[in-house]
Amino acid sequence: MSFIQETFARDEVFNITAVTEHKVYNELKNLNEKKATRHDMVPPRQVKMPSKQLSRPILYLVHESLRCRMFLDMLKRSLITLV
Repeated sequence: MSFIQETFARDEVFNITAVTEHKVYNELKNLNEKKATRHDMVPPRQVKMPSKQLSRPILYLVHESLRCRMFLDMLKRSLITLV
């Protein structure tokens, strides 16, 4: 939250677009199965195959994170590969 406070003036509007179950499902469904496993150690195929069943629980986690203003540290990680 401090990043938002430091980046945007108080009178600026900051919008977060609504996340829907359909959007989550599409993101999962469109994962590239040929990509390597990331830091979470879950292969894309294991998330893509049950995308219909996972979309609602993931949507719940996203909404709860926004509502509580808490974000899991493991979701903040990224891997940068130098080319």
